[in-house]
Amino acid sequence: MLERRAGPDSTLSGGRASQVTRARTTRTRESNVIPSRKFSSNIEQTYGRVAGMLKAKGQDTLVSKRRFAVQEFKERGYFKFEESELSDIISNELDIYLESLFPNLGKSDRFRHLDSIGYTQRKSSLRAFTLSGFLLPHLWSEPALALYAKLGVNSPTLEQIPVTHFLSPQAVQDAHIRSSQAKLITPPHQDAVVTMGSKNQIVFFVVPRCSSKASLKLWPGSHIHGVLPWQEDPFSHSIVDIERLGPPKDVQVNPGELLAFSSYLAHSTNLTGDIRLALSWRVDDLSDSDWKLNAYSRESPKTLTNNRAVMLPKGFN
Repeated sequence: MLERRAGPDSTLSGGRASQVTRARTTRTRESNVIPSRKFSSNIEQTYGRVAGMLKAKGQDTLVSKRRFAVQEFKERGYFKFEESELSDIISNELDIYLESLFPNLGKSDRFRHLDSIGYTQRKSSLRAFTLSGFLLPHLWSEPALALYAKLGVNSPTLEQIPVTHFLSPQAVQDAHIRSSQAKLITPPHQDAVVTMGSKNQIVFFVVPRCSSKASLKLWPGSHIHGVLPWQEDPFSHSIVDIERLGPPKDVQVNPGELLAFSSYLAHSTNLTGDIRLALSWRVDDLSDSDWKLNAYSRESPKTLTNNRAVMLPKGFN
């Protein structure tokens, strides 16, 4: 069994994290048990030390080096945080997790090794990361809650467990062989069509520092129309007559950056040819009065297709 025990001297900063991990990780190579992480009562020290590291670089430790513009977010439906404490913490946790999986590889080789281990093992390994103590506690940390509040989500709740998005030329080819390519290369769509929570539901998309850059096609301002006409397809669903929204904007998300956007924003995958990994999760707002009156139902738009008045995202119209 592989177990990481974090004590008072634990830290997420670079080489020291590696030393602590090596000293406190017990490995049984014959075992296929997924690594787990236990947190001590001194976890606040982790955030304090990362915050101090960011302050030394002259960055806003809670949200972003770039000043957050509320009006820009409301008008465009998205905002890219170039630096954030939350994305730094997630990047460091992923580094520690990958070291536990591939202890004999150097730091620069561990991420790229994910591309060679095959679809099934990679999917299992990445899913284990999203379900583990390496990630989930940080989505309720002080930096995360501060970020949610800045985006207008005052009583946050996770819509589902976080999802990983791994793309590479080899992964796309493997998906083509498995006839599931549409699951990797998504067509223009809105997350709200299937998630249906609060009207100010936000999607968070983080590219860890070990990855290459990611790129998405976004249709700025498309979120103000509520649920757009859509059709079922191999991916799940796609927007009909996307041309009516005008040309999309290619938004590059560099390693260490965090993109936040409305679940009503039209978006799709944009291939870069690089090996890239991103993590995403959605956050609902329990204080949304309309959703509360509807007993927090997640009724599908399949029964509400034309009810635009109900579907308009609160806070964006």
